[in-house]
Formats: sequence, C-alpha cells, structure tokens
Amino acid sequence: MGLWALVVVVFFSQPRSKLVGYALPALPPLAFLIAEVVASRAMRLTAAVAAVACVGIVTGIGIAAPRSVKPAVAFVRAQMAPHDGVLMLDRYVYDLAFYLRRADPVPVAADWVGPSVDDWRHELLDAAAFDPESARHVLLPSGHLPAPPCGAGATWIFADPDAAQRYRWLGQAVYSDGHIAVWRWAAGTAAPAGCR
Repeated sequence: MGLWALVVVVFFSQPRSKLVGYALPALPPLAFLIAEVVASRAMRLTAAVAAVACVGIVTGIGIAAPRSVKPAVAFVRAQMAPHDGVLMLDRYVYDLAFYLRRADPVPVAADWVGPSVDDWRHELLDAAAFDPESARHVLLPSGHLPAPPCGAGATWIFADPDAAQRYRWLGQAVYSDGHIAVWRWAAGTAAPAGCR
C-alpha cells in the first residue's frame, strides 16, 4: 500500500501542470494505511465492546421474548410414542422441528386461500413451489389431520391457546403456557373432516 501511494505521488509530481484529480489514485492506499494504524490501536477495545454487545443482545432477547416452544416439546416428548404424529394448526412454530429433533417437515393445517404478503402462510406457499409433491403432504387444509389419528398412533397438535374455540373437536388442551397449547388427538377419537 505504501508503494502504491508512493508511485502515484512521485509519478504525478513530475509534470509541471498538475490537476487535483491526479492525487485521487493515491487516496485508497493512504486510507488503508491510516485505518490499519487506527485498527491496531483500537482492536482490543473493539473486540471487548463487540463481545459485551453480543452477550448483552442475546441475553436481552432471551429475557424480553421467552417465546420458545422448548417447554411444550419437553412435555410432549415425555409422553410421545414412537409412531405418534405432530401437527401445527393455524400457526407455524419455527423451532418445533428443531426441539423435536425431526428431520422431516411437520405438517401444518391452515387456511391457505389468500394469505397476506407478510403472513407465515405466504412463506410456506412460496417454499411449496420448489417441492409441490412434499407440499401436498405437509400443507394441509384447515381442520384436517394427517394419517396417524386415523391409524395406530396419536397426533400431538400445536396451536394457539384459543384454537379450541374455533375447533370444538380439539377439546381440552393437555398443555398450555399462554403462548402455545398442545392437544393429544388419540386414535379412535371421532375425527374432524378429512380423517377417514
């Protein structure tokens, strides 16, 4: 960088008539050299401030927005049988598959007609365009349940706590923390439309 600045300044110093713009090619290496000096002096301070900021932001988000589904999943996993299914009803719980340790997508039952642009349904419909075949098994019509409740297992339904007001067939939730509620739909229970 020093050589770059030196060559430009020496070269354009030779002519008798000089324009101000001739000095411009020397500015990038000079800026780099100045930044290098400033950065080396302030590196420890910058690293300390960055570390404190990162820890503070993560801690603040954890305290201000404790909206994780982890407690609900811990409750469900303690009672879940190997062939039980999982369903999200009228909402998408982003960390559900992570805490359930599921590699396959969790089905979502919702009203897919005319979602708003900023709605989570719109995001899933956009993703469905990349794999329409999988989307048919994952994006279910509202009120429909996947195969397990009609077969041997049960389905654990994750939804808003007020979902039972819209879907009377849900009955009483087995878990609710004010943020998320869980219902266990057992095999042999009278199923809603779409479950034969």
